[in-house]
Amino acid sequence: MAACDLAQACNWCIQHAKQADEPHLVVTLNPEIVVQAQQDEMLERTIQAASLIVADGVGMLWAARQLAKPLPERVTGVDLMFQLLEHAPHLRVFLLCSKPGAAEQAAEVAQARYGSTIVGHHHGYFD
Repeated sequence: MAACDLAQACNWCIQHAKQADEPHLVVTLNPEIVVQAQQDEMLERTIQAASLIVADGVGMLWAARQLAKPLPERVTGVDLMFQLLEHAPHLRVFLLCSKPGAAEQAAEVAQARYGSTIVGHHHGYFD
């Protein structure tokens, strides 16, 4: 997990998007996802293959402190996404959100507020 704050995560994403010929996966990891990945090998491999993993959840901050590897702050997916769109509205973005309806709502806000190109979206439930 990256030891970065919101601004650093945003800068990382913008820099890597400029240099990339292929998409990057950014995971905003929380304890629920960690538990689910312990039972889902494909999810675990996907997380491990991510270009950037940030702590999205106070439980992740707590765990990092217990391992004597404190993190500067929680970086939520929604905060990171909107900061990215504010600073780099030219990015092409796929939104994978939580509950049904959240991705559609986030896509509408991103397009209206930032003029962003949303290439697709899906809720986070795949069962």
